[in-house]
Amino acid sequence: MQVSQYYTPTNGGVRDDSTNETYNTCVSRQAICDKDRDVSVTETCGDKDNVKKNNMPNGNGVCSSERTVGTILAGPGENRRLIYFDVKAFFEDQPHIKSIGKDHNMSFRISGDAQIMRDILKAHGFVEMPCQTRYNNFSWLGNSISELCIDQLLCYQSINHFVGSTTLTRKDKLYKNISKMKIKAGAANFDFIPTSFVLPREMGKFKRYYEKHPGPFIVKPTGLSRGRGVYLIGKPKDIVNPSEDQVVSKYIQNPLLIDGYKVDLRIYVLVTSFDPLVIYIYQEGLTRFATVKYKKSHKNLHDLRMHLTNYSINVSSGNYIKNEDSTIEDFGSKWTLSALLRYLHANGVDTVALMQGIEDVIIKTILAAEKPIASGCRIYQRKPSNCFELFGFDIMLDDSYKPWLLEVNLSPSLVCTTPLDIKVKANMLCDLLNVVGLECYSKKKPKEGLNCIDVFCDYMHRTVGYFCVCIIRDEIRQLIYRHKKSKKFNKMMEPYKEQPGKSAEELHAIESKRAKHLCGMTSKDRGMVSRVRNEGTRCGGWVKIFPTVDSWSKYKEFMQYRTVKNVLLHQCLYPDK
Repeated sequence: MQVSQYYTPTNGGVRDDSTNETYNTCVSRQAICDKDRDVSVTETCGDKDNVKKNNMPNGNGVCSSERTVGTILAGPGENRRLIYFDVKAFFEDQPHIKSIGKDHNMSFRISGDAQIMRDILKAHGFVEMPCQTRYNNFSWLGNSISELCIDQLLCYQSINHFVGSTTLTRKDKLYKNISKMKIKAGAANFDFIPTSFVLPREMGKFKRYYEKHPGPFIVKPTGLSRGRGVYLIGKPKDIVNPSEDQVVSKYIQNPLLIDGYKVDLRIYVLVTSFDPLVIYIYQEGLTRFATVKYKKSHKNLHDLRMHLTNYSINVSSGNYIKNEDSTIEDFGSKWTLSALLRYLHANGVDTVALMQGIEDVIIKTILAAEKPIASGCRIYQRKPSNCFELFGFDIMLDDSYKPWLLEVNLSPSLVCTTPLDIKVKANMLCDLLNVVGLECYSKKKPKEGLNCIDVFCDYMHRTVGYFCVCIIRDEIRQLIYRHKKSKKFNKMMEPYKEQPGKSAEELHAIESKRAKHLCGMTSKDRGMVSRVRNEGTRCGGWVKIFPTVDSWSKYKEFMQYRTVKNVLLHQCLYPDK
């Protein structure tokens, strides 16, 4: 993996637009790994369009020549105009920006603790709709969603979840998936999660482990977050309600301490696609402190404020220090990630290697849950732009600076209790919305009607590739007979030709062979590559960590869903690797 030079610990890591300043912490990894092949270049395999020099991204990661007030072009290869989200509109009223959303009749729905997202959208002219409303441009929901919800999304709609995201965020499923990867790829490659047991199914196994490896242990409910229901035990008999679904893990007794207090990190991770897999990490995060100094003793297991850093647990402590100044990032019970890196760097820690280790944990964790989520996307997701997901990775460092994965949060908290929260989360969310790309699409302005071929094309895109040909062969034959002269239909059928009922091994061989002939890509493949490439020109503070210049060689052995799209994307972005 290329050196994480964007983690230079010299300044803060996010824009503070309340003072209209930019903290230049980060040298974009894109610029490092793509120095010979810039991300803004329109080149896609088979395309030879010339690129104007003034199309280079500006300071906000947006091509200046493609900007108009409040909107941007999605980029080369995409015929879409997107709303541009400017964090200034959140901090101060910008009528000219708010008018853009109103002019395009943009709407949204929100559930959960996402007031800051609501304020950002309203600042850009979006109108909030009831949660039961189906026809809105953007949905930000706190809970996971069903397959039906994804299947019913229209072409212009975006939602903040994928089908099956809980495979990654439920503690029992997460541990189960990583355990499988340990068997498949070797325990040494996935040694970033403490030894854990899923109760009540593995109670006997846990008791046998305890006989050789005494406690303490930490017990967590499988489906709760924010420290709810978490407690520490010394022996198996101390477990409360052993028949309930819980995960019990070996407690890490040598945590990194700052002035005697435990800390953990909240890392924001964005996945814009699972097939192909595309992962971003935000350059800024949060460092959370416990409020009671750590003491390694079984007598203190009951004191959660010593062992847990969750805000909901520590806020009521008399030792909790609230930071009221967003320009001071290393004060109180919550710091920025940049502040911690500066502190560690000043104490001789290799922060580049530290962040590389954290990135490795994030990528491998997502790869462990990739297959079921990607399969669901391929079946139910109509358009690649329909779904994205923001995850909150909770990482703890031990006293040797080894990162340990504590949990992955679905819909990480957007509650802002301090100016520092507002600064970090407002910038992160505006940059996220720009990466995701919300299309300027007014449902009140009808588009050209869909014919039967459009409907069939939509169905094909929502069905598992080649196998749908076998399932609806009769319908296909009728459509071919009726529309055999249709160029659109023939173009649509290109990826599915000469694909009779074959085994998975045969299909994989065909996909691998197809990947070697990039000039034969379909328009859909080229659109996929263009979309990912264009995301990089709008990324702001988000940095792509997968795929990168060396990700295929480093992680392909861990990929359970090595589809043709993953191969094509990597070879198009990094053809020399």
